[in-house]
Amino acid sequence: MAEETTLREIYHRARKIYDLPSALVQTARDFAKEQLKSHENNDGNSHFPHFDGFIATRYDKRTISFKEAGNHFEI
Repeated sequence: MAEETTLREIYHRARKIYDLPSALVQTARDFAKEQLKSHENNDGNSHFPHFDGFIATRYDKRTISFKEAGNHFEI
């Protein structure tokens, strides 16, 4: 995406493309922004930011719910 693309535009594009709750789209957008900012602030880092490995995700009542189903719960 071009540098002039705003976070708001990124959010709306992602909401159109992916069928995810808005809070998860915001989390992914914010994580990508943090990774890019970290890369830009580290002059000795010649590698483009990468996103392999474990990525933490914030869940709250807007993004996940539990429903009782017999003797167990479903997400």
